[in-house]
Order: sequence, then C-alpha cells, then structure tokens
Amino acid sequence: MKKSTTYIPQGVCSQLIDVVVENGKVSSVQFIGGCHGNTQGVAALAVIHKVSAVLFTALIIVLLLSKTVLCKKD
Repeated sequence: MKKSTTYIPQGVCSQLIDVVVENGKVSSVQFIGGCHGNTQGVAALAVIHKVSAVLFTALIIVLLLSKTVLCKKD
C-alpha cells in the first residue's frame, strides 16, 4: 500500500516535505526549499527504512539538535 503525506515545517528553511510510504517503509522524501546539501542527505538516509525507525531517529535529532545552525531561520 502506497501513502503520500505532506508536512509543512515551521522555523526552518524547508517550506514543504513530501514523504511517500510503501509497505511500511519510506520510499521517497522530497524537500521543497531548505539547505540543499542537508535536505539531500536527510532524504537519502530516510529512504528504504521503516517508518518507525525514521520517526525515532528524527525525534532523537530534534531533541539533540533543536534549533541549531543546520538550517535555522533567523
């Protein structure tokens, strides 16, 4: 089963994040806007992993690096 979700982040450079999930795994991530190198890296790391693993990793990153200079909006 394929499901697409769009997320509108706040407080960062990215304006939109499109995520496609197939059979419980992330099959595609596309960032609109944002710091190109960072968003490419995050998207590549997320693809083919189980959704639960991606969400857990994202939570840890947010907790550890909350509002850092990775791509902070002034």
